[in-house]
Amino acid sequence: MDHRGGRTGINWRVVCWAGLLFACSISSARSQFPTVQLHGWSRCVLPRQDQVVVRPRGVDLDELRHLYLWPQGRRFSSLKTSLGGIAKFSVPTEEFAIDCTDLAPGLHDGMVDGRFGISNPRRLLVVDADVEYLSQPAVDSSAAQTLRPGVVYEANCQARDRQWFRIELESGERLAAVAYAAALDSRATLRLALHDPAGKLVALGHAVRDWPARIDWRAEQAGAHFLEVYDVLYRGGPDFHYALEVVTDHSGTGDPRKCCLDELLLTTLEPGISLPRLKFSELSRLPSFFPNAPHPRFQLANRDDRVLPLLDEHLARPPFSVFLPSLDDASSSLQLPMRKGQTLVCEVRSAQWSQLTDPHLLVYRIADGQGNAIDPPHLVAHQQDGIHRTGLEVTFIAPDPIVTWTAPEDGRYRIEVRDDQRGERPPGSTAAEAEIRSPQPGMAALAWPLFPSADIKAARPQGTHLLRGGTVAFRVLLHRIDGYSGPVRASIEGLPPGTRCYPATIPAGADSGIVLLEAAADAPSWTGPVRILLHPQGEGSQPVEAVAATVQWAATPQRNITQGRLTNHLMLHVAGQDVAPCTVHLGDNAPLTCAVGSKQEITIRITRRDGGDAECIVRPQNLPPNVSLGEVKIPQGAMEATGTLTIAPNTPPGTYTLWAVAEMKVRWRANPQAVERLEAWKAEIEENGETLTSTPQDLPPVVSALAAELERVKQRAMERELTVWLPATPLELRVVPADQP
Repeated sequence: MDHRGGRTGINWRVVCWAGLLFACSISSARSQFPTVQLHGWSRCVLPRQDQVVVRPRGVDLDELRHLYLWPQGRRFSSLKTSLGGIAKFSVPTEEFAIDCTDLAPGLHDGMVDGRFGISNPRRLLVVDADVEYLSQPAVDSSAAQTLRPGVVYEANCQARDRQWFRIELESGERLAAVAYAAALDSRATLRLALHDPAGKLVALGHAVRDWPARIDWRAEQAGAHFLEVYDVLYRGGPDFHYALEVVTDHSGTGDPRKCCLDELLLTTLEPGISLPRLKFSELSRLPSFFPNAPHPRFQLANRDDRVLPLLDEHLARPPFSVFLPSLDDASSSLQLPMRKGQTLVCEVRSAQWSQLTDPHLLVYRIADGQGNAIDPPHLVAHQQDGIHRTGLEVTFIAPDPIVTWTAPEDGRYRIEVRDDQRGERPPGSTAAEAEIRSPQPGMAALAWPLFPSADIKAARPQGTHLLRGGTVAFRVLLHRIDGYSGPVRASIEGLPPGTRCYPATIPAGADSGIVLLEAAADAPSWTGPVRILLHPQGEGSQPVEAVAATVQWAATPQRNITQGRLTNHLMLHVAGQDVAPCTVHLGDNAPLTCAVGSKQEITIRITRRDGGDAECIVRPQNLPPNVSLGEVKIPQGAMEATGTLTIAPNTPPGTYTLWAVAEMKVRWRANPQAVERLEAWKAEIEENGETLTSTPQDLPPVVSALAAELERVKQRAMERELTVWLPATPLELRVVPADQP
């Protein structure tokens, strides 16, 4: 039985060349100040009863200090190793010993901080089960790994290969096999294939989005069955990890949810299991992120109960919601009376719960005020797809519909939810909830670190690294609810000493903005969470906290978009050792007032430090409607330049926040302090070597290890030229009518 990737017909030479060309295009954007990029872990499934040593995988993991686990807020220090066996000369490793005994079972977001900032999060799963890590799973059935029921196996898909596992079954014995990948921040799209003792393929299981690959099979004959695991595109490597578990039942009545993995991860996908628990990874989940006032919740009795009749007076008095256990291939509907001029909002939640659905919402008027049926019913409103947000570093798609309509006449109205998705799907993956309410204008928001690049598609998973005298920016994506259109002020709370926030105004009708932080030239080192608050205009309005998001995966040749997800916290790291080569300021940090139809000169200043003498090109971003400000060049060595801001006569009056990206080449040394530290140790050995150890024969290995480490860090700290994109401090622009004094 040879089911390797060679039979797929994929031209692997073409794929490899495409990957190489894509990698080269991305590497051109790599010339940035080093910032921790966390790609994953050496182990991502941890047994709760043990202490496990975990090694992060990624870029710029120099001198790691701590590993943070959320939501429990645990912190673990990195392990250290001594050069040549003398404790005095110890350096941090890239390893952490995690004591899992007091961690709650389930998913945790892990981050690491080190010499180059705080990382992006990656998921770790803690389980109440034995865990076996397979570094080299068998790629041939003759060497298949024997599976033990109830044990969680962790492995990585291998490029162009299938991995083989063996399990003994009795005739009539039931097997449930499940493999999760996407829920663990893996790139793999899994497929399971089960073969009986005669080599016949008897069952297939396919992963769909976050849903696992699953097989539920009752053995027809006794003997060794073989299970294959592979990525559907035969990709592989450390980014294509998965967790596999099997359970068996001799009675034939067992429940696959006895799987430890299902108990922990399936509940994040099936809303009916733990309603009103919500899983968020798309923009339309945000309205539900903030608790609504309690209101009646109804549930259809079963999947065949397609029409919910008028229950009681609650249906005539929104808000209320109805939980639909399964949209399946048909529609679910409910009826309610409305008065002429009454406005209602119906929001469907389904795909936003990771359900494998494509809801279509329709509203019909089915009877007049006297109860006479309208035949055919009159379509009042409908929506097939929800809000789509693309073209940003973190791409979110929210396919669930939200419909607002006003009753044209008294009568009875039917709200119908159809599922336009077809095909076989896992049980529990087609649920929905319909919430009916009066319009409640409001907002919700996402926020994540702005990726410093001229090409937004080059965005990669990374955290923050704020240099002394430097700047970092957070992008805020606003979701306006039920017609809210007013301006919003965004600011950051929880900042450490030595940092300053430049609040941003997101003008009426706009949905994104940039909040910028600047560190003083003497800012101390600091790592911790910060909060972005959005303040709507108007008395009595309460601020809203933005939900943290992260770039999950960069674009690839196979999928040329970035992937994102929500996370627990926005983390900030201030580097107390490094100073930014330059800082660029738009204007003089004071608000600028301009009349429509006018022009205004803007002075752009640059503070130059060691390594920042080159020409600087300042490119304005996201200018207000009908406002222009061209590219401005600050010549080499110059301290300022001017640009002309043009406000067209049709520019809407209001308050705006202008920001810009400054591109320049800088001279940079990464971590010269490590060189200084090792050179000081070397000098100490040369001067006082005999006093450092009681056995002089131990000194040569110390000297040798120290010399090797010193050479490594010298190479790392060599001065090099980087092309960097720096967010300039913003300018607040107030546009007023031409006749206003």
